[in-house]
Amino acid sequence: MAEQFPGAFSGYSLQVMESHQASKLDISGTAKAVISCFQKLGVSFELDQIQQIRDPKQQVEMVGVPEEYLNGHAFHMYHLTSPDQTVSFEFQHNVCGRLIYAEGTVDATIFLAKKGCLYETNDEKMENKIKCIIHYFERICSHMPTGLVSFERKVLPLEDVALCVTYPKADSWSKSATPLCHFEVHRSGLIEDQSKEALEVDFANRYLGGGALRRGCVQEEIRFMINPELIAGMLFLPSMADNEAIKVVGPERFSNYTGYASSFRFAGDYVDKRDLDFIGRRKTKIIAIDALCGMRMRQYRLEYLLRLQEAPYVSVGTNEGIHGDEQIGNSKEKGGPSLEHQYDVGVVTGTWGCGAFGGDPEIKTTIQWLAASQALRPFISYHTFGVDALKTLDEVLKKGRRRIAK
Repeated sequence: MAEQFPGAFSGYSLQVMESHQASKLDISGTAKAVISCFQKLGVSFELDQIQQIRDPKQQVEMVGVPEEYLNGHAFHMYHLTSPDQTVSFEFQHNVCGRLIYAEGTVDATIFLAKKGCLYETNDEKMENKIKCIIHYFERICSHMPTGLVSFERKVLPLEDVALCVTYPKADSWSKSATPLCHFEVHRSGLIEDQSKEALEVDFANRYLGGGALRRGCVQEEIRFMINPELIAGMLFLPSMADNEAIKVVGPERFSNYTGYASSFRFAGDYVDKRDLDFIGRRKTKIIAIDALCGMRMRQYRLEYLLRLQEAPYVSVGTNEGIHGDEQIGNSKEKGGPSLEHQYDVGVVTGTWGCGAFGGDPEIKTTIQWLAASQALRPFISYHTFGVDALKTLDEVLKKGRRRIAK
């Protein structure tokens, strides 16, 4: 209308009243868009003239918002009056609850997918990534999730800092008397399907999520599709340094899938039955660590071995973490936290950095085992994902244990 009849309401006065839940402090984007159209129709109006209603009592008595929707609604009223006060027009649109927004997002995604706007060519893995996202919105439309998801950036200082655990130097590793933790080998299965309460490693890009919202479809991107709440972290967590990791606790899984990379396919609904912790987070702990790319022969040099060790160590330790016999002893003497309580959560991982990044599977396996052991984790549950170099891993471990026993 504004495009076809510009200036049609020249000289008219406009009154705008909008009501939203008390937690919304800014002006509605919808109100701004509608006012922009009225301005094109010739109405003079500034945004600071909007009457914003946030008081629940006024919302019920003056606006007519049902009490059950005070915590989620959008009521907008626009009143136009002619210069001589003889003609008036009133426009109103009311939304109760937030369900319509989720349904609208699903409809828009389906529409764009059918139009081919979300990908350049016929790409089945992209179609199935979209199906995962659509399924997530379908689920939350029918039943909004409750509880919390927490995101934490973990940083391990590389230099000595008072009252902080710092990264061990080369001689600390060589002199460590910390025993290796229990190591389990899994030739089949997936990290996200493990049943123990453990840190589940995300083979991450330095930018959290990697190509989750683009064409990427390997371990990290798949995890973000089946646990879409992880995507929120991409908005506010910048790239990771070598001595940083990102820990996410509580994301719910919504989808099943089959395949990997180009063969990835959405395989229907998944009901997450993980227990909740004391603050309402699901007991799903995902730790994102980045690997150095294109190392080739450099990955065998001491300086690079130490750099490769940084991310796994910071990921499985804690800011209150303890490493080394002396610090363990000091913690006990000072009445510190029980090691059995603080470190009863193991690590579930696999061939981190061994795909496109070209890491040596045997080196990466050893590095992760050392890091988990030094951080006093009780076990590593290791998935080989069919990598040829690790076919005999469990046999090597058995021989090593027999030698130690002798």
